[in-house]
Amino acid sequence: MVLGWTERLAAERCDMHRTQFRRAIAGTSSLPPDLSAWLLDLEAAFLARPSPRKRLHDPAFQECSLSAAS
Repeated sequence: MVLGWTERLAAERCDMHRTQFRRAIAGTSSLPPDLSAWLLDLEAAFLARPSPRKRLHDPAFQECSLSAAS
């Protein structure tokens, strides 16, 4: 996950039980639309405004840079 959250922290921030969140990640259930949209917005904001001291070899930013260049 681009945000760098643990599964436990993500579940807490989404106000969900860890098992419910884990099932959504695994694809055996789904997230409510409002949570899904919120997480996608957070991911986009995180990638759009990286730290000015970002690690150049961080795989999350390499993936973003590669997809933006295509």
